[in-house]
This record gives sequence, structure tokens and C-alpha cells, in this order.
Amino acid sequence: MAAAHVQSGSNNDFGNGSVAVTLGSNTTTGNLLVAFVAWDNQTATVAVSGSVTGAFTAIDNPHDHTGGDVTRTATFYKANITGGAETVTATFTGTAPVAQLVVHEVSGLDTVAALDQHKIVSQNSVGTGTDAVTTAPNVTPTTDGRYIFGATYPSNAAGGPELVGTGFTIAENVSNNRSSEYKIQTTATAVAVTFSDTNSFGNHDTAIVTFKATAADTLMGAQLSG
Repeated sequence: MAAAHVQSGSNNDFGNGSVAVTLGSNTTTGNLLVAFVAWDNQTATVAVSGSVTGAFTAIDNPHDHTGGDVTRTATFYKANITGGAETVTATFTGTAPVAQLVVHEVSGLDTVAALDQHKIVSQNSVGTGTDAVTTAPNVTPTTDGRYIFGATYPSNAAGGPELVGTGFTIAENVSNNRSSEYKIQTTATAVAVTFSDTNSFGNHDTAIVTFKATAADTLMGAQLSG
């Protein structure tokens, strides 16, 4: 089974110590959840857990915005989940005056070693150019059939809303700048997550995470591309 985006959700909270996302449909056993968290306090830390899936594994946690803003961002995932009605919660130690959480559910990924490439990149005053919000320089997935997850957070009030990057499909894009996207990469090639900002003064922290397809699908992709 090829990698596929199943569903997503997002939420924001102000000063309550946690932020939660309840997915709209029951999750499916064996799928993967990936989460992007942003909060405005570089002394606070975060952990992510699911009501059914339990604790998530940290990927990049935390990433401190460089350039004067106080934003922190982080990414987490949980592979081979137990399905059911799922609420994912990011819980902070320390004050988080503004906090945001984005969650994607993905099917068709490796249940044992799904994680591949990942990073979070800070930018300042990126402007409104097409795909100017970016995780460049590119990363290169190691096999075909990857799920490419992307999310961005404007670390000052002037940023957003963000427009989907070229070649990506938008998943979350709501008025308070909870923006995420994805693509399924049939053939492994160098890739960066990109967005376009509608405000020329936006500072951003943008994440990319790539996940491996199931072994059977990876083999099929290699045969087709060969």
C-alpha cells in the first residue's frame, strides 16, 4: 500500500499549559501520526502524547528561532499506532503564552523505522515571493515513495497566512496561521518544504520530515522507476 495522507487537524491555545487536537475521524491501527508544535517561550519545553497512542517520539525538539523572536518549535511522531478516537496533546513545562499544534495521520508507512530526513529552519523577513518560506537547502530522501510532511509558524505577529508550496497539497491553513502541507514523492529526489507568505514582514520557523513507505511499496517504486 502506497503512502497516503488520511486526515489532519490543528488548534491553538493561549497560556493554559497545553494545546490539543482531536482528529475528526477514528485513526486506523498501523498508521503513523506526525505532529508540529510551536510556542512563544524559549525556556518552556514540550512533550506530545495521544489519548490512544500514548507518548510520541521527538524528532527535532526544541528548535529555537534565531533572530530575536522567542519562538520554539518541535516535531514528533508515533508509528504503528493503535487506532481509535484520538486526541493528541502537547503539554508544556513552563509558560507558553501562545501555542499551536498540527497533526497529520498517514497510512502506508514503515511500521518499524519510518523516520528518514528532518530539520527545522528559521528565517526572518522572508517577503512575499513564491516559495520564499523554505527549509532549503534541500534534503534527499533515501528511497522512493516518501511522505513529505511540512509545517510553518510565523514567529512574529506580522506573518501569514501562508499559501501552499509548489508541488505540495495543503492540509491545514486557518486564519491564525496553523499551516501544514504534504506531498507523496514517487521517486526520491532532493526536496524542501516551501510556503508563500502574504505579509512581507513575516519571520518563520518551518519544518520538513520525510517518512519511509512500507518495504513492499518501496520495492515496487524502485522496480517501476528502474
